[in-house]
Amino acid sequence: MSELESLGVQIVDQDDLETSITKKANEVLLAKDKQLEQKRLEKTMADAEKVHKKIGILERRLADPRTKISHRKQIRQEIDWFTLNELVPLQEDLKEIEGRLAESSKQLEEMETNITKPLDNDRLPDETERDYLVRIGKITAFGNQTAFEEDGGERSHVHLRQPGVGPADLIDDTDFTYKDEEIEAIEEDEIHPTAEMEEKNIDDGDERIYKRRYAAWVARRSAMRAAAGVESESDSPEWTKPHPTIPDSKLDDRFKLPGDIHPSLFDYQKTCVQWLWELYNQKTGGIIGDEMGLGKTIQVISFIAGLHYSGLLEKPVLIVVPATVLNQWVNEFHKWWPALRCVILHSIGSGMGQKIDENKLEQFLQQEEGATGKVFKGVRTQINAQQVVNSVMESGHVLITTYVGLRIYSKHLLTKSWGYCVLDEGHKIRNPNSEISLLCKRVKTANRIILSGTPIQNNLIELWSLFDFVFPGRLGTLPVFEQQFSLPINMGGYANASNLQVQTSYKCATILRDLISPYLLRRLKHDVARDLPKKEEMVLFVKLTHYQQQMYESFLESEDLRAIMKGKRNMLMGVDVLRKICNHPDLVNGNKSSEDYGNSKRSGKMEVTRKLIQLWALHNHKMLIFCQTRQMLDILERFLHRITKIDGNNMETGEPFEYLRMDGTTPIGKRQYLVDRFNTDPKISVFLLTTKVGGLGINLTGADRIIIYDPDWNPSTDMQARERAWRLGQKRDIVIYRLMITGSIEEKIYHRQIFKTFLTNKILKDPKQRRFFKMNDLHDLFSLGDQDDSEQTSNSSRSVIKKQAKTDDDFVKVAKIMGVSRLDSFEEGEHKDDEEQIMEGIFQNPNVHSRVQHDDVLDDKNNDGVEKEVNKIVDQSVKMLNESRKATRRNRVGVPTWTGKFGTAGKSKRGPESPRAPKALSSSTILENIKKKKKPDMVSERPDLLAELVEVLERNGRMSSNKILIALKNRVDVKNTRDILLVKSMLRKICHWNAVDKVWELMDEYVSKQ
Repeated sequence: MSELESLGVQIVDQDDLETSITKKANEVLLAKDKQLEQKRLEKTMADAEKVHKKIGILERRLADPRTKISHRKQIRQEIDWFTLNELVPLQEDLKEIEGRLAESSKQLEEMETNITKPLDNDRLPDETERDYLVRIGKITAFGNQTAFEEDGGERSHVHLRQPGVGPADLIDDTDFTYKDEEIEAIEEDEIHPTAEMEEKNIDDGDERIYKRRYAAWVARRSAMRAAAGVESESDSPEWTKPHPTIPDSKLDDRFKLPGDIHPSLFDYQKTCVQWLWELYNQKTGGIIGDEMGLGKTIQVISFIAGLHYSGLLEKPVLIVVPATVLNQWVNEFHKWWPALRCVILHSIGSGMGQKIDENKLEQFLQQEEGATGKVFKGVRTQINAQQVVNSVMESGHVLITTYVGLRIYSKHLLTKSWGYCVLDEGHKIRNPNSEISLLCKRVKTANRIILSGTPIQNNLIELWSLFDFVFPGRLGTLPVFEQQFSLPINMGGYANASNLQVQTSYKCATILRDLISPYLLRRLKHDVARDLPKKEEMVLFVKLTHYQQQMYESFLESEDLRAIMKGKRNMLMGVDVLRKICNHPDLVNGNKSSEDYGNSKRSGKMEVTRKLIQLWALHNHKMLIFCQTRQMLDILERFLHRITKIDGNNMETGEPFEYLRMDGTTPIGKRQYLVDRFNTDPKISVFLLTTKVGGLGINLTGADRIIIYDPDWNPSTDMQARERAWRLGQKRDIVIYRLMITGSIEEKIYHRQIFKTFLTNKILKDPKQRRFFKMNDLHDLFSLGDQDDSEQTSNSSRSVIKKQAKTDDDFVKVAKIMGVSRLDSFEEGEHKDDEEQIMEGIFQNPNVHSRVQHDDVLDDKNNDGVEKEVNKIVDQSVKMLNESRKATRRNRVGVPTWTGKFGTAGKSKRGPESPRAPKALSSSTILENIKKKKKPDMVSERPDLLAELVEVLERNGRMSSNKILIALKNRVDVKNTRDILLVKSMLRKICHWNAVDKVWELMDEYVSKQ
């Protein structure tokens, strides 16, 4: 790589860098935990000392000969009471805190002595036998061993067996080829498919296509049966008959897999099929969270085929997928079990363009007054959709649509009952109140499956949404779940959490893990497919060109950035500008019509890309280039037209690069063809893709080199992209290069990616991990590291913004001067400011308002013992959850669960203001009972305060924090920290904070229009 080094590129192994950053993150977390436990220990010791002093005073009074005999009995009772109710609980706290402190110290010492541990199949620290066996694919998530008969020894995950009739031969890449005229067709706007293409990428919406394909399958099976001399009942349909030569694989007397399928499945995939059968028998669903590339699609198809073959598929299956993989699902169904009729409900489906009965059309048009051309077209689409759905309901078997299609055709889909509903990339429903989430939860079936290679979400609310789809009511309604689980778990992670809250958090997290673990199956490649080809991932730290550096630094000193820092402009605008400069400066101020637009010499990354693709093409590698935007893809496409391949002497040969391109504008019907062509045509060496389109579910094992041109905020997006090639069936070693500008915003985003991946994994795997670590101030994004510093990471050496306090406004500081005393204990409770909103989903601080409401009780002592109160809280949480689950499960299938905003399942029939409505006994209620006192909540009792705040600001114009507090002195108690934080949150919603003049400025949308 001397050519790259000549460009000033630093090459760092991705695993080494990720390990280093992850280790640092873990050390920071452990050190923080140790620090918090130390503070908790010191506070508890101080409290115990106070109790000792109280008891000491009483003991001296008892020993005083002047004390009357009548008082001695009372003093002894007081000593006993203080000892039993205050001293003993504090001593228990000390013992538990010291234990956790010792554990943190031990882990830190181990990290210092053992920097990394090689990945292997050995059991992880503190991992149970059951969790270990689930992880390596030996047992199901319910703890049952695989009941399928073994059909041989260990198989290679590189050479796949072809399913279907005939011997279970290894799949050869040359099985699927295209003719020259088909390849030429891709250059046109419209594809004119040949018969061979129809067989590969056409669904069964046209009954003639299905019958032709089914007849060919029956003929092949019958011929093989005759050749083997096997007799069969001629009256029974072919799909009920066993494979001509390979016996069935049975789980029990009811479910069996035909010999066409089970020899082609790996052991861990058979385990998944058995797990799906266990869910089926419980009449519930689950989440297949296997790592990308392990065959989630195949596992579901095999199970559905098994149901069909076993005569158990009584109703059709609804599969909702991203548009890019519509044809891929059809192809896999056709390959694995051709007997199933698979119909696409989308404009590319063969059933959506059929001729409409004129009587039906007239009937629909009569319902539409003043039908325009647009309405007419929409009516035709709806009629076709209705016919497609009806045909599937009558004839079977599988209907495949998109998430948008589910919304558009909801009146046809949601009124039907389904045998199964499968959501591919099901994390799309992680927002419980989004329209698509609520629509998916209205599908009428109890058998629901989510496929997601990134099932670990940002917070517990998103986790609830996923589980509420696959198992409605398992976690109760969202309000009950938030109150009884999410809130106590989050509280245990705050800096000022008491020992009671820490213990409660851990127990609630453990119960939650036990509730969900049987219904979430998650396996990784290094555990179940260790013989996959090697994957080498490198990070190339690239220097900015002189022109790029000038533009970057110019923006850092611009008025636009100052406006962002004052809160007058959205910070995302600044992030976008800097990312564009890193990719290519012409994205910011270039003239697209200019011949010189996108010149690679103005971009450090493009010069590196040129070297890489020329070197790789010389050695016949096929490569994928991913970037975030179509604009950058346009520049890369121009770039490929300008360069040619090189020879062994690094001289350009004049031979152009043949490439393909796919982005969000690529027609859905064209995408699978592009994928197939790239995988099979040796002339095509480069595939340009946007990360979001190219990273969703498609199989690009034809490539063995990948360039990730720019990092995404969400690590799972980049992960999806890189896993397109490193998956089952890949025969060559994979090399992945991430291009990153040294010390720039890209490197900072990348570091946050790794932190997020590390933390989100840790959150769900370890119940003791209760919080997301918060990164340094995001103002650090707007800085540029030294381009010549080989040690440069994300630390700023040329920051244009001085290090500031945790927040840039002074509201709390002023309030503290005016009387708030214990503000330091509430530092975690501040609401998100603008820069934190950018990190939404990366480093969360959820339920802040609720946490502030709990903070009043943190300094109080536990009068009944920690263990007793923890059990009381947890028992109450479980009780409330069970009641909520029962209420939710009473509703018929297809009724969305109550989220606090939408849904009806589990919602209390009595209104919240009803005096008879039971109030949930949450952790806050119990802790308040322990405290035996209640502080006034001035803000919550006056819902008109926000309106008054707007009126005050509108009347007085720009106001300092001091003036605002004076104006509200009769409405807000400045000694009540909760009041102060709530008023501050209101200000940050309706005002801009001017850091220069130290004043609050009312946003335009809140100014009354005269």
